[in-house]
Amino acid sequence: MDTFETARAVAGVLGREGRVLVVTQWFHVPRTVWSMRRVGFGSVSAVWPQFVEWRDFYSFAREVVALPGYVVRYWGAGVVRERVRARPD
Repeated sequence: MDTFETARAVAGVLGREGRVLVVTQWFHVPRTVWSMRRVGFGSVSAVWPQFVEWRDFYSFAREVVALPGYVVRYWGAGVVRERVRARPD
């Protein structure tokens, strides 16, 4: 399961009316926020650890290269159009 599929799953559980707080590494924030907004969440905030490790530079470089492809891959998925069933209480 990747970030976009996770965003869809979260939307299926929470619906799309709520606000979402994403907790992730700083280099994942653009992809994660984009995915959450793309599935229909209007209010998305993000927090991340306030430190950097050496391996983060590799991860950041990978994100810079991969993010455009990710957006192209999921652009057509768009906002989920099917009706989301409410979670049973």
